[in-house]
Amino acid sequence: MAVSRLLAAPLSTILLAPAGTGKSALLDALTRLMPPEHVRSVERLTAASLFYMGPDALRHRLLLVDELEGGAEAEHPLRVLQSKGELRLSTTVGGKVESFTARGPVAVMSGTTSPILDVQNASRCLLVPLDDGRAQTLAIQAAQRRAWAGKAGTPVDAQRWQDLQRLLAEGLPAQVVIPFAERLTFPARTTTDRRSSARVLALVAAHTLLCQRRRKIDKTRIVATPDDYRVVHALVRPLVDDDQDGLSPRATALLRALPMPGAEGGVTRHDAAKVLAWSYGTARRAIDELVDHEVLRPVAGDYPRRWRVVEAVAQALCGAGGLTDPDDLGA
Repeated sequence: MAVSRLLAAPLSTILLAPAGTGKSALLDALTRLMPPEHVRSVERLTAASLFYMGPDALRHRLLLVDELEGGAEAEHPLRVLQSKGELRLSTTVGGKVESFTARGPVAVMSGTTSPILDVQNASRCLLVPLDDGRAQTLAIQAAQRRAWAGKAGTPVDAQRWQDLQRLLAEGLPAQVVIPFAERLTFPARTTTDRRSSARVLALVAAHTLLCQRRRKIDKTRIVATPDDYRVVHALVRPLVDDDQDGLSPRATALLRALPMPGAEGGVTRHDAAKVLAWSYGTARRAIDELVDHEVLRPVAGDYPRRWRVVEAVAQALCGAGGLTDPDDLGA
């Protein structure tokens, strides 16, 4: 996703996870692998700061905002910059009217613990839930013990990764063509899916750019292959399938795992946590969100409380469709 900053229409990403899951650590690791001159990392972003950074300070850059809430003041101008590629401001400085311009394109990455996002922000970003399950917690703890025992792995040579990114940036603006794009199909459930399909295509273009030395060139355009789509399909198919309008990926994942109408019983919070290997708190937040959206209904008279999926929602999910299978594209 960070490579997409080099495209004409970069991707933006929001990491979704409870506190302590590792959102900041992931963003820090990504920062170390990127050339310092290609990254702007901030804890707080105001609307005015976008204009005063300089006209090309964000052009084909990766803007990392540690917490989504830290960029709340700049949400509107960021959306405009992502959509139109340019911001203009006229203001009075020392009694004179001066104009400021900020140019894109820019890729934005951030993280949040909130399952409820502004619909305008969510529709423009790829929402990536981080793994907060027990198995991942055990793996992290094992890595921590190995480090303290003096058995940490070989440090990553960040300089090689940074130089690779510099090579990718040569010859901007990067142009990619996907010759099989018209053969691809996407879910078409709500208007949300209009941007979902655009994000998938942008990811294919980003992977093509990453592998450009092994791709054909059509005049000045790098030509994508079905292998580029295959990699992207494996990464994002669950995210696209779970991109239900108004629901967080966490709530949608639980919705798909719950028993359908007619199943005996229903599910408790502990049942949901066990099915998806989540913590109790994560399962509780997901169930609360589904109840707020009138997707779950309580089973009367039971304790502990149990829920079932509303039938109409289950039927809608069954007919949602999905992405084209990579095998259908051939070699």
